[in-house]
Amino acid sequence: QGRPMPEARDIDTAQIRECVPRLCLMEPLRGGEDFLYRACGRAVQRRIGQRAVPRPVSDCHPAEAAERFNADLRACLETGEPRGLLVRDDPMLPGARFVELLLPLADEDGRPARVLAFRHVPGG
Repeated sequence: QGRPMPEARDIDTAQIRECVPRLCLMEPLRGGEDFLYRACGRAVQRRIGQRAVPRPVSDCHPAEAAERFNADLRACLETGEPRGLLVRDDPMLPGARFVELLLPLADEDGRPARVLAFRHVPGG
């Protein structure tokens, strides 16, 4: 549609039903220092082990994991470009690795405002 990134309303979750349990909608807090879970799929929430919505990343993850995830989310918003990462030895899963895909979503003015995060964590 002639835009560099989709708006949040462009996403039709009915078309991506298989991914929904692993999706999170993240919103920046305090200038991107921390991010808020606005929505969180069941598989991710099970891995976190607590209700994530509406809580900041720093309240839901060990400090090192929160710092890394917040930095990845911030970089996604700053560049306005999707990011694909292979995460290794995250404190939530020591010795394991998982895929993290980050898609910036635009506000009404076309600026990156939120991030749709897909986190494929082993074991749900």
